[in-house]
Amino acid sequence: MGPLLALVALSLSLPWALALGEKLPALPIPRPADHAAPAPPARPDDADADGIPDAIEDELLRRYSPTVLLSADDPSLPADIAWVRRRTGLDVEGPRLLGVIWARSGFDHDTRRGRADPKGWTMYGHAYPRADGGMNLQFWLYHPFNATPVFLFDHESDWEHVTVELDAAGTPRTLALARHADNAPGVRVPWAQVPREDDHPFVLSARGTHASYLHASEAPFWENVTDCPRDDSGVPRLEGCPVRVWRGGGPGRDSPVVNVGERSAPRMDTDSSAFFMRYGGLWGEASALPRAAPPPGPPYQRGFCVEARAGTCR
Repeated sequence: MGPLLALVALSLSLPWALALGEKLPALPIPRPADHAAPAPPARPDDADADGIPDAIEDELLRRYSPTVLLSADDPSLPADIAWVRRRTGLDVEGPRLLGVIWARSGFDHDTRRGRADPKGWTMYGHAYPRADGGMNLQFWLYHPFNATPVFLFDHESDWEHVTVELDAAGTPRTLALARHADNAPGVRVPWAQVPREDDHPFVLSARGTHASYLHASEAPFWENVTDCPRDDSGVPRLEGCPVRVWRGGGPGRDSPVVNVGERSAPRMDTDSSAFFMRYGGLWGEASALPRAAPPPGPPYQRGFCVEARAGTCR
């Protein structure tokens, strides 16, 4: 892509980014004013220096990780960062225009389809304290492609998330479901109304766009959401239901939850995990079509540190 076309692509992408509530990245990472207090010093048991011991974060992320129901025919299944980087041009030294980095080349068809085996999927967890004394447990879900009923809105890479909000006593209060423009943190549902298996909330992922819902009836007309029959308590009956089930978290579940830590003190011990925090560019090739720009990564989106306690999520 030439510089002129790339400039046009970026300018046309801005309305898309604003419409979906995603913030195009700036360098350095923007810091909200209410997070400007100095971060507490790191301790051996708190590598990300947010005031919550690492072991507690890890336990809570495993305990409340969602069970995501994907349409069986979803055109883009989940993947993990290491896999997509091996197949694409995503790199911190990639081409840059107006301070924004994007992939060196577009994703091929097989990459856009994601990984067939759930063991190759990864949930990226972000646990941090809120200003009101509670805690947010975010679960970031990655798909290599966003496919919509109107192809002009398609784009490479799709970062979605759900958030379990704990009160000051550590009791689940709400589940927030990110949906397009409402993604900071999303539509809040009282925990008592959330169907679960054990403590893992069931989440329906829209076909291709991957917005999150509790029931198909909540989705707008242009979203395709596969639901399942429900028992008397509202829990989906999965047997015979045309869904792919993604269970992230602890023993007996499909894929890991990787605790990413904080932006200034990431909990990273592999190159792929570190890339989650360090890559400030767009997750794909810039597009000249309106609303077809790939998104920035989670740490560069406004939903990453919603209502955080000052100095802990930065």
